[in-house]
Amino acid sequence: MPDVRSLPSIRERCELTRFNQATALRRWLGRLSYLAALLAAAVIVLWTLRRDERVYWSAPVSSAHAMFQRDCRACHVQTAAPLTRLVTLNDAHPSVRDQDCQQCHGQTSFDHSPRMHKDVVHGCVECHREHTGSAQLADVADRHCTVCHANLTTTQGHPHVDPSVESFAAHPELFLWEAPRDDETRAARRADPASPVVFQDNIWRDRTQLKFNHARHLVTGGVLTAPPRAGEEAAHTDLRVLNCSDCHVPDAAGQYMLPVNYEQHCASCHKLEFSGKLAVGGALPHESPEIVFGLLRDRLMKYAEAHPAAVVEAGDAPRLPNKSAAPPSSDDKWQWVESQLETANDGVFANVQHGCAYCHTLREVSPPSEHGLAFQVVPPNMPQRWLRGSRFDHRSHQEVSCVVCHDPQFNERTPEGHAKFGANTELASESSGDILMPKLASCRQCHGARTAPAAAAHTGARANCVDCHDYHQHGERGTGKLDVWLKSNR
Repeated sequence: MPDVRSLPSIRERCELTRFNQATALRRWLGRLSYLAALLAAAVIVLWTLRRDERVYWSAPVSSAHAMFQRDCRACHVQTAAPLTRLVTLNDAHPSVRDQDCQQCHGQTSFDHSPRMHKDVVHGCVECHREHTGSAQLADVADRHCTVCHANLTTTQGHPHVDPSVESFAAHPELFLWEAPRDDETRAARRADPASPVVFQDNIWRDRTQLKFNHARHLVTGGVLTAPPRAGEEAAHTDLRVLNCSDCHVPDAAGQYMLPVNYEQHCASCHKLEFSGKLAVGGALPHESPEIVFGLLRDRLMKYAEAHPAAVVEAGDAPRLPNKSAAPPSSDDKWQWVESQLETANDGVFANVQHGCAYCHTLREVSPPSEHGLAFQVVPPNMPQRWLRGSRFDHRSHQEVSCVVCHDPQFNERTPEGHAKFGANTELASESSGDILMPKLASCRQCHGARTAPAAAAHTGARANCVDCHDYHQHGERGTGKLDVWLKSNR
C-alpha cells in the first residue's frame, strides 16, 4: 500500500519546539551557573582584599623562596605580558627580571660563555622555573645543559671540552684518566708548574712533593707506632690498625675532606725526636726550616750551658798538668753551637729515617743560606680539591667503602690482587704520585642505572648534570645579600 503520509502531516504531529521550552531542571541549571560565576568573582575580590595571592598560583614556590610565599611582588615586579606573548609567539617576556634575582643572588658575571647568555639563555628564569612543584630551584633539567653541550662548536680553534655530551652514559672520562689532547689548554696544563698533575709514562701523575705510601699504612696487621722515648725503637713493638677515617675527616657539612696536617694525623707515630744533644727540649715542631734551625741553636746553647765539659772537650786548648780546664767562654760556646749546627743539616733535615727528608723533598742550597741552611724544603703542592668545578657529598656515600672509589684498580684486580691488598679496607697505592680519584665506571655502578640489576628494574641513583657540576660561584665573587651571608658564616 502506498505511503499516504506527507511532510505537512509529519510536521503537524511532531512538536519541533519542545526542546526549546524551559523546564524546571533547565531553570535550576541556569541559576546555578550564574551563582557559580558570582561566587568565583566574590572569592577573587575577597582574596584581593585580604592580599592573599595564592589563588593565582600554579604550584607552591620552592623551599628556598618560602619566605616570599605570600609576597608575589617581591619577585614579580612587572607584568608577564600575556597578550604580547600570544601575538609574537615568544615567551621571552618574564615577569621576573635578573636584577630582581640579584637583589639576593649577586651573580653579575658570566660563569660560561657570554654568547650563551645572549643567544640561548634569556635570564635567570630560563633555567630556574618557579611554581613547578619542585622543592629545589637549583635542580635544573639536563636539557638546559645539553642544548649546547650535545653539539658544541666554536668560532675558532677546537673546543677545550668534549664537544658532544648528551647524557651521563655518554659522558667522557675524567681528564685525570684520559690522554691529553693536542689543544692549548691541555698543553698549558702540562707545562704549568702550579698544576697538581703532570703527564708521565702515558698517564697523569700527582705532582705532589710529599712522600707517602698508602699500602704501608693500611695493612691488616697494623703499623708500628712511635716508641715512648727516643732511642727505644728496637724494643718497641706496639702496633696500631689504621683506617682511612683516621686521617681523612669530613668537614661539618659532610661534603669534602678536611686537609691532612702533621700535628693531628702524623705526630702520634712520626715524632720529630732525636737523641743526644738534640733531645734537649723534646720533639721539634713541624715548622719551617728557618724556625727549626733557630730552635736548634737555642737548644744547643742551653745544652752548652748545662754541659760545659762537652764544649771544653771539643776545643783544642792545651791543658797544664794537674790543672783542670778553664770554663768555656761565651765565644767558645757560640763556636761550639755553630759547629754542631753544621751537622744538623744532615742529621735533622736530610735524615731519611727521622728527619724532614723522610716525608719531604729537599732541594740542596749552595752556598748555604744566611741562616746556615744547606737544604730547602720543596712545597708539598697538595690540592685540597681535585675537581674544583664539581660538587660531591661524601656523607651520601658513607655506606660505600673508600677503596671502591679511591682505588682506581680496585674493580680491575685479580683474585690474587684482592688477596694481597684486601677487599674492603686496604689500598694498593704505594706511591704518592698515584692519583686516587675514581673513574666514571665506579660512578656508573650506582648512578644512571648502569648495572644490570638496576637497569632491569629501571632504578638507579640520579645522574643529572647538576648533581656533579657547579655552574654559579656562590659566595665567591657575588655581592648580593645571600653572598654576603655566605661569606660571613663560613
